[in-house]
Amino acid sequence: MRLCRTLPALAALLGPALLGGCDALANLLSGRIVSTLPTPVAITPRPTVPPEALRGQVLADLRRSDALPLFEARLINDGIGIFAGTGIAGATGARRWGRDYKATSVSLDEEASVFLGQSGRQALVVLRRSQPGTWLGDFPWRKALVRKGFQETLHREALFEGPGAWRLTEVSVAIQKPATWSVDILDVTLTTPAGSTTYATGDQPENRLMDLRRLAAGLPGEALHVAVRASSEKVAVFAYLGGTRRQALGPAGHDGRGWRFEGDVQFPDVPDLGQLGIDAIARSTLEDTNAGYDAVLWGVPVRRMGGAL
Repeated sequence: MRLCRTLPALAALLGPALLGGCDALANLLSGRIVSTLPTPVAITPRPTVPPEALRGQVLADLRRSDALPLFEARLINDGIGIFAGTGIAGATGARRWGRDYKATSVSLDEEASVFLGQSGRQALVVLRRSQPGTWLGDFPWRKALVRKGFQETLHREALFEGPGAWRLTEVSVAIQKPATWSVDILDVTLTTPAGSTTYATGDQPENRLMDLRRLAAGLPGEALHVAVRASSEKVAVFAYLGGTRRQALGPAGHDGRGWRFEGDVQFPDVPDLGQLGIDAIARSTLEDTNAGYDAVLWGVPVRRMGGAL
């Protein structure tokens, strides 16, 4: 694959660390500068292209592209954080629940790091954003809402080709999770009338990044089957279809690799590039008022057929 040939050093540098949160990666990303990737022989950046100027060019082109919603839009939008009629935890669990995110400003200049490939024709953008929030639960036997605070970190990667006008060619799922969690999403498969697309993560960038031409595509309202493989059966899994629409996925047993949850929904209404939110939340969060917040969110990139309207 093209990425394997053009960014071999990137795989070695970023590898499992990107999604693992190691100290070395944290130090690397905190610098927020364009880096020339290490190779067996050190390469000096070309003096005619100042690193900060190159980084600015990539981010400026991102702001003008149809990919911007993948970096600015929330994975879910709960509003005040309470849904009616969506409790699935039984008589003792929360009958209504949701998340209330604190207002935070979005700044790609502060949150995105850019890494330049050896050829100078590819740039990897790594977005890491931290945001506070509160999980709110309305339990039948409580006279007040149960509140569980959390601090989540969102992570997404995208590959751009240039130079000149930097164009998005590949993108990863966005993963949003708190500092400590026990549940996890292993992969997501979306099936439209045109076929199936599986989204996953991995140690190497080429395992995480997906060519835009391979994204699940459809028309708003078109039939979409969602299959999620989770690490535990003790979770509730939902698909977010934009705005405040949330739909539960039903358990479908263990397939030898993980616990499956499936359901039929409508293809989300996205302008061109957009995402489907997948929410795996621990049942302990929904059922135990003393348990902490434990959930993982994925933002699965999808594309409207025919482009933006």
